[in-house]
Amino acid sequence: MAGVRLLVLLILSSCGSTTIARSGSELPIHPKSEGLDDVVRSFFRAVDERDAAKFKALTANNFSLLEDGRATSTESLLGYWEGSTSPTRRRSCESETIRRSSNVIVYTGDCTEVASEGEAKAKDKWQGWNTVVLAPKGNEWVVVFWQWQRSGIAGERIRCLLYTSPS
Repeated sequence: MAGVRLLVLLILSSCGSTTIARSGSELPIHPKSEGLDDVVRSFFRAVDERDAAKFKALTANNFSLLEDGRATSTESLLGYWEGSTSPTRRRSCESETIRRSSNVIVYTGDCTEVASEGEAKAKDKWQGWNTVVLAPKGNEWVVVFWQWQRSGIAGERIRCLLYTSPS
C-alpha cells in the first residue's frame, strides 16, 4: 500500500504544485467543476466500451493504470483492447467521493462491472475500488492515473489470505 501512495504522490507532483486541499477545505477549481463527475463517467464509458479515440481524448500523455500491483500505460492498454475478444462492460458505482484542489481532483468509487447483456455470466462480474486522478490540461481536466483494487467479498477474501498467511 505504501508503494501505491508513493506512486500517486509522484504522479501528483508531475501535475504542478503538490499542494493538496485538506479535508473540509476544498478549493474552488475550474469553472466546469460541477461537471467533473461527467468527466469521470465519460472516462469509464470509454473504458467499458473499449473506445480508443475517446479514451485518448480523456487521458494525459503520461496516463498510468495500476491494477493488482501492475502499472500499465495507454499504449499497453489500447494494445490489449485491440487483441481482446472480451465483451464490453456496464458499470455502476457507489460510495463515490471527489476531492478537489486547484490543480488536482481525486475521484474514488466502489464500482461493479458486468459483461455486456447476453454474454454475462456469474464470473463476468467484477467489483472494485476505482481511484481516478485528474489534472488540468488547458481548459479541460484529463485523467493522469487510474487504480483498480478488488473490493467486496472477493477483496476481503484476498486480503485475509494476504494478511493471515504464514511468512
